[in-house]
Amino acid sequence: MAIRIHVTALRDCAVEDVRSTFCDILGPGFEQVAIHEHNGWAWFTTSVWGVAGSDLNKGLCRLACPALQFTTSDGDRWVLTVHGGPEGQRNFVHEFHLLSHPGNPDHDESYAQELQSYQPEPIDPDLAFLEDDPEDKPVPVTPVDELVSDFADFGAPLPESLLDDLRGSPRSDVVNRLRDWLANAIPEAMAQAGLPVDAPNVRRVLLWENVTEREYDGDLGNLPRLLSVLGLAGEWDDYVAQAEQPDEESCDLVQKESEPPSPPTDHAQSVFDLVGSLPLTPIKGGPVPLPPVKIKRLGIASQACTSSASSSPGIGIHLTIPEGHPSLSLDPPPLRAPNPISWTRTDQGFTIGSLYRETFFKNNLVEHLGKPLTKLLAHPPEGTVEEIAFAVFDEPATYHRFRGTVRDGLLWIEESHPPLSHEVLLGALDAATYEPKYRIVCRDEDEARALEQAARQDDDLKDMGLKRQGATLTIEFDTGNLARLLLRLRSGDAWNFGPRDAKKAEERQQALDMMRQLRRSGAKMARERAAPHESEVLFKGRHSWFWRSDFSQLDQLDPEPRETFEAAMTSLGFSWVGDLVAKKQRDIVLRVFLSNDQLTYAILMAKRTMYLGQEFVSRLAGGSGLTTTTLSTVDSVPEAGIYYQVVSGLTLEEHYKKHVKGLDRFRTHKGLEPVALGGTLEDVAREIELAFDRHEAADR
Repeated sequence: MAIRIHVTALRDCAVEDVRSTFCDILGPGFEQVAIHEHNGWAWFTTSVWGVAGSDLNKGLCRLACPALQFTTSDGDRWVLTVHGGPEGQRNFVHEFHLLSHPGNPDHDESYAQELQSYQPEPIDPDLAFLEDDPEDKPVPVTPVDELVSDFADFGAPLPESLLDDLRGSPRSDVVNRLRDWLANAIPEAMAQAGLPVDAPNVRRVLLWENVTEREYDGDLGNLPRLLSVLGLAGEWDDYVAQAEQPDEESCDLVQKESEPPSPPTDHAQSVFDLVGSLPLTPIKGGPVPLPPVKIKRLGIASQACTSSASSSPGIGIHLTIPEGHPSLSLDPPPLRAPNPISWTRTDQGFTIGSLYRETFFKNNLVEHLGKPLTKLLAHPPEGTVEEIAFAVFDEPATYHRFRGTVRDGLLWIEESHPPLSHEVLLGALDAATYEPKYRIVCRDEDEARALEQAARQDDDLKDMGLKRQGATLTIEFDTGNLARLLLRLRSGDAWNFGPRDAKKAEERQQALDMMRQLRRSGAKMARERAAPHESEVLFKGRHSWFWRSDFSQLDQLDPEPRETFEAAMTSLGFSWVGDLVAKKQRDIVLRVFLSNDQLTYAILMAKRTMYLGQEFVSRLAGGSGLTTTTLSTVDSVPEAGIYYQVVSGLTLEEHYKKHVKGLDRFRTHKGLEPVALGGTLEDVAREIELAFDRHEAADR
C-alpha cells in the first residue's frame, strides 16, 4: 500500500498556537503528534487515513500564518495548498507520471490515438446545467482536456489563460510547457505568501533535475527533496541523504560472516512464568463445555481487563495427552525467529504459545506448527488435559488460568483463576462469539438496552454508529470492544476491571484537563485574532451576530490587492456596501460590494495577516445560492440549494463573467431568476444567515 501522508508547515507561528488550534479541530489525539521546529518553520505529518485535508486547511486558515499543506496520494502525486498569498489559497497538483520527465515528441502520435478512447469524468447530473452545452458535433479530445479533468478533480484548476495557450499543441509540448509553468508558479506563489524560497533550487526539484532513482521509485516522489530545499530539515534531509547514498557493492570473492540466527521465542513459557503459580478453583455449578478449536474465546476477559484497548494478552497452552497416543510422536516443523507462534515438546505432550491473542488463528498456526499439530490442537484425543493461560506483562488483572479435560470431543473447563461460576463463564464465552463482529444479539431487550446505554458512554465505542433494534445491536466499526462490554455487564465483579477503570479514568481526566487548557488557549488566540469591528452589534441572527468593521484597519495586509479589487468593482459598476464581521467567523473581514442590477454581492475576504479570496454571491428564487469563488475547499450540495463554481487564474472581470453566465444557466435550465439583494450591511448579514441555513440543512 502506498504511503499517504499530509505534511503541514507553517512559517513564524508559535508551536503552542499550532498545538492548541489543531487539538481544537482534530481532537485531543493531536496532542501526541510531534511538531518540529527548524529555520522558522513549524511542521508536522499526519496520516491521510486518520485526518482530512480539509480539517488541516481549516486550521491553517484559523492561524492565518503563511503556510504550506501537502497531501500525497497513491504514490502518484502530491497536492499543495499555499496559504497567505494576496489572492488567498493557491492550489497545485504535481502528477509524477506527467511531470517527472520531459515530454517526448516520439510518443505524440501514439498518445493522440489513445486519446480517442478517453472519457472525461462524468459530471454530477444535478450540476451539469452549469456546464457549457455539448457541441452538436463531437469535438476531438486533446491533451488539454485530460489536464482540465485531472487538475480540477483535486481542486487545482489550471488558469484559463494557460489552457488557451496550450490548446492545439501536441502532448509533448503540453507537458513541457506545463512543467515549466508549475516550476515557476509554485515558488512564485510561495514568495507571494511571504515564505522564504530558493526559487532556482525549488525549480530544479519540481523539474526532477536532481532527483535520484530511489526517489523516482518511492511513494513520495520528489516531495522529501522539495521539503529539504525549503528548509524543513529533519527527516527530509535524512531522506535525501539516504537516497543519494550509492548502492552497496557486492563481491562474490569476499563474503561477510553471517550472524547466528536468534533463537525462537517460547511464548507459552513467558505466559506461564506469570500465571503458572496462581491457584485454580473448581467452577462453581459445574464444568463448562467449549469446542477445543475455540479456546481463544477464554481470553476475552483477560483482554477486557487490559489497561489499554490496544493491548492484547499472550496465550500459553499445555496439552497433556494420554499415554501411548500416536500424536505424542508428532514432529512439528522447526521454529525460526521471529515467531508469533511457538511450540515445545514435553514428556506428556506439547506446550503451545502465541505472542498475542490476535495472532492465534488457523493460518498462523498452520504456518508455524504445521498441519498435524494444528489439527491436534483443534481435535485433541479423549482424556487430554489442557491448561490455558492468558497474560499481559506487568498487568496482574489480566493473569487468567483455566484447566479442563476433553470428553466427547469437547473441552470441559473444570477449574479457573480467578474463581468463576458456571453462569459467569458461560456468559463470557457467549460474549466472545461476537468478538469482533458488527452485530450482537443479546439475551433480551433489557440486556440490549443496558448494553446500548453503556456503549454510548464508553470512550472506545462513542461515535461508532451504534444502533439497536429489539435485542440486536449493530455497530459500523468495532475491534471487539462491544463484545467485551457485554462481558462486563454479565460478569459483575467476577473479573478485576479495577486497574483498567482507574487507567481510563486517569486518561479521561488528562483529556479533560488538556481540553480545558486548549479552550483557554483557543479563547485567548481567538481574541487576539479577532477582526477589528465596532462594539455595537449590527444584527443578531440565529447562527451568528454581526458587526460593522473597517477593512482599512487590517494594516498588516499589502493594500495593493484591496485597491485592485476596488478598482475592478468600480469599473464593473458595483457600489461599496461596507465591511462586515460575523461572530461565527470572527477573524474574517468581508468587504462587500453590490452590482448595479442588485443581483450579486462581490466579496473580498481577509484576516489580519492574509487575504483569503474573492467571490461573487447571488440568491435564486426558491432559496438556492450560487457562489463563484476562488476558494477550492468548497463543495456543492444541490439538494440543500448550495451551488459553487470554483475559478482559478481569472481576472476579476472574467470571474464576474463566469458568475453571470451561471445565473443565465439557472434561468434557461432551471427557470429560476436571481432575486434582488439589499444594499445595506444588515441586508448582507441576513443573506449570510440564509447561507448558514442552507449549510445547516446540508449537514443533517
